[in-house]
Amino acid sequence: MNLYFTYLQPFLRFAGFLSLIKEGIDSLSQSPKLSSDMRPETPVQLFFEGDHFCDALIDDLRRAERSVLMEFYIFNYDHSGTHLLSVLKDLSVNHDVHVRLMLDGIGSRSALPAIYAFLAGTGVELAVYKPVSLFSIFRSGMHRRNHRKIVLIDRRICYVGGMNIKDENSHRLSGPSRWRDTMMRIEKNDRNRSFFRFLFAGMLLLFQSVRYGVYPLSLSNMLRVRAKSIRSIAALRVRLKQWHRRSILTEPNLYTTLFRRDRASYRRNYFRLLRSAKKQMFLSSPYFVANHRLTRLLRMKARSGVDVRILTAGTTDVWSARQAGRATYDALLRSGVRVFEMEGRVFHAKQSLIDDVSVIGSGNLDYRSFLHNQEVMVQCTDPDLAKSLILQWGIDINEAREIHLSEWRRRSLWQKISEKLCYGFRYYL
Repeated sequence: MNLYFTYLQPFLRFAGFLSLIKEGIDSLSQSPKLSSDMRPETPVQLFFEGDHFCDALIDDLRRAERSVLMEFYIFNYDHSGTHLLSVLKDLSVNHDVHVRLMLDGIGSRSALPAIYAFLAGTGVELAVYKPVSLFSIFRSGMHRRNHRKIVLIDRRICYVGGMNIKDENSHRLSGPSRWRDTMMRIEKNDRNRSFFRFLFAGMLLLFQSVRYGVYPLSLSNMLRVRAKSIRSIAALRVRLKQWHRRSILTEPNLYTTLFRRDRASYRRNYFRLLRSAKKQMFLSSPYFVANHRLTRLLRMKARSGVDVRILTAGTTDVWSARQAGRATYDALLRSGVRVFEMEGRVFHAKQSLIDDVSVIGSGNLDYRSFLHNQEVMVQCTDPDLAKSLILQWGIDINEAREIHLSEWRRRSLWQKISEKLCYGFRYYL
């Protein structure tokens, strides 16, 4: 037996592990047949309300025929969560749909015991990304979380964005104080086949690596399991890069942080897009904690005549992140950047409009998203999508307060001190 399989022997004891990994690898060279009820003329749809997103998701799930892959950072065991779990349970038990659900060990920690009990014996596969235990805080990399929110149904319908599964997103359940968030629905067509192939392969490989304890995901400790069509690690690396390149060249473009080296690529692509802006940069992020590079770039663009605007959370669930972000306001405002804070309800949408390019996903403009977390972002050049974001921006601004430099400099001494203190811990916020 060669060294590859000797090295992986502790992992191969799990039944079915080899075939499951081969399924993810083989998906890079195959694509499923499209169902007859697809609507290729309308492949992208935006949701700015949690009720609309949940209704569409449940409707699509009930039409699932083969497989469902889901990843969420927060999945609460409340009305919204139990409703979705009931649908997943019904798909697995009564319709023979293969359901895989991955939740983050910190974001969904309080609900995990109840979710485990609810799904016991249903056939739904549940994986927890870096679960928390008594000694887990001493493990390297525990601060790196799976912050992605993705649903993939039959490899032909995808939901991606910033919405978690919880009642706070619902107007029906939480009223006017509901959270403001954004989710995108994408259907498969002839133009975005590579997008769906790479997304499915990446989600499946991450799910299996977490479920069977082979993490962090890397070519050296995970993908040495051979497939018939791939004879070496070098060949697999080439195949992955090939499909990732194709996913970027197609519409929409997919940016993920599946492997550690992908984080650098994720940052480069985003900053390249910012540097290319000629007219406008409308950036929305609930946790805006800009590093020095991003701050310099925004100031430079504003001084060159680009309309740079930032919308972030005034009412927030993470006070320290808001205070750290406010430490950069003075420099930005002096350069002509316009800053808005939404008040009255929590702003949680991760969306940007850079000229005519729309970027939507789970990543914030902060250190955690750029350096630590698993994230996913989708970039589109669809003009109708850009118009929808512009219209929603106008609606959001009506609920926001613009920060003016003269007023900002009169804030209290305690505010200034707390901002500097929190900014000192920005690397982990």
